[in-house]
Amino acid sequence: DVLTALELSRYEAPLLGPADAVLGISNSGSSTRTRESLLLARERGALTVAVLGSRSGPLADVAELVLHRPVEAPEGVDASRARVYLNLIEYVATLITLYGLGLELGVRVGRLAHADAVALGDRLDAAVDAIGEVARRMEPSVAALAAELDGADTIWIIGGGPNRGTADYL
Repeated sequence: DVLTALELSRYEAPLLGPADAVLGISNSGSSTRTRESLLLARERGALTVAVLGSRSGPLADVAELVLHRPVEAPEGVDASRARVYLNLIEYVATLITLYGLGLELGVRVGRLAHADAVALGDRLDAAVDAIGEVARRMEPSVAALAAELDGADTIWIIGGGPNRGTADYL
């Protein structure tokens, strides 16, 4: 099941037990709610795993296992934009990590043949390779939209949150 950390800690933690596993996702590893959820899961005997960009930090300290997805800041990017690029790379790396985990689990439980997992992994590699081309094709549309929005007083952007969105891909 995919839940926000708040949903797990408020409503589902009492249902957890030793046959369960809880994966906490955080780029920085400092998400308080995610850390709280993993602590509650551990108290109930569930296996706790942190999916992180760092092997250390508050969330890594409370998880029994750390699934580290290493990401480095991009080279040659203007310092004012480097954090945005890094956030995008971290997000994609987390998706790839979760997808890879899903493929491995599918093979292990017999729902996915190894050859099919390899083929799906190859498709994932191709999709990652295509990201740069998609970004280049989107740049003119993005520039046009930015020009259109230039005089806007407030721009509201809505969504369900990056960690929930990331987890939904698993």
